[in-house]
Amino acid sequence: MTSVTEYVNALLNRKKISVSGLYGRITRGKIPEHFERLSTEHYKRLSWVVGPDALEKFLELTGYGILKEIGCKDEWIAARISEGMQFKLALFPEQPLTYIKLATWENVLFMVEKCFPEIPPGHFIKMHSHLDKLKTMPFLEIQKMAGFNFFQVKESGSSNPLFMTLKRFIECQVSLVDLRAFLYCEIGCSELFRGDGVGMTQDGKIAQAEYLTPTVPVSQLQGFVMVDLDLTPNMISV
Repeated sequence: MTSVTEYVNALLNRKKISVSGLYGRITRGKIPEHFERLSTEHYKRLSWVVGPDALEKFLELTGYGILKEIGCKDEWIAARISEGMQFKLALFPEQPLTYIKLATWENVLFMVEKCFPEIPPGHFIKMHSHLDKLKTMPFLEIQKMAGFNFFQVKESGSSNPLFMTLKRFIECQVSLVDLRAFLYCEIGCSELFRGDGVGMTQDGKIAQAEYLTPTVPVSQLQGFVMVDLDLTPNMISV
């Protein structure tokens, strides 16, 4: 298994190594307190992480390249930088008490069920009834059914009534659009999410495996280390 120290040394020195037994997450924030949990957004109960294959790829990339590799839009990156956000790579070995699930549609629903106990049991029955359509219907078709742009709604924030918060989801009828909006807004299953455990970049290229894990304070992660990403506005083209 690759140690965190070994990986950080390779990252800082642009050295290619084989990686095993490590996971990572790109985190962002403005103040130290923002980096105390795996997710900056306090309401996020699940965090997206990458595994050894992605971490090996990161060794070849700049900070901007890493964000693009995990599917971030140029306009999103530029907006976060203009807000004064800093980006860091959180690293930790496989944890004995924290489960990390490959991000398939089935596992996304499993993780929601585990981490959102206030969602009524009947909702989960309806959620699973939409599983086949989640797997087969293109995202743009679902978005057309919704009648709004999911990305724009998410960027506008939870004050937008179309933003599917947990509260709104609990109160809704759980249509296919309701479910997809909840997974987009609250879980982070963007238009690039394929549901087969493999990520995709903005230019349509297949990336590396992607995983979900419960959001926890980083103090609970054994062997945890955080590394600054070198990211400047002049690297962004929008």
